[in-house]
Amino acid sequence: MMCVLSTLQNLSRITGTALLFAVSKRFAFVCVSIEMLAYFVFKKLRDDFVVWIPALEGKTQFVGSILCHLVEKVLVDFSGMIHLRSPKLVGGRTFSLLLLYNQAFPFICLFFYNNR
Repeated sequence: MMCVLSTLQNLSRITGTALLFAVSKRFAFVCVSIEMLAYFVFKKLRDDFVVWIPALEGKTQFVGSILCHLVEKVLVDFSGMIHLRSPKLVGGRTFSLLLLYNQAFPFICLFFYNNR
């Protein structure tokens, strides 16, 4: 079941992103940036933003956390590694919401594609 879920998520994210790029490269970048910003705000509101990285403190730890979350989100969204988005990392309710969003994503993008 996990393989099926990962495959469906990959297909939906890649199809949706391709549709966004067909509309406009700038529009696709803005949409992905807004989604990434919402993810960062969510992590910050949960007080779960800072990643413990040995030998890093202060601003470098904050920058390292941004890079870690950025890489994690890209891996999860475009490679299907749903292990990084488990209920323990984002919470059960949010995990379910993200799964639904990822399945609805290509249809949202198709709306933008048809109305360009």
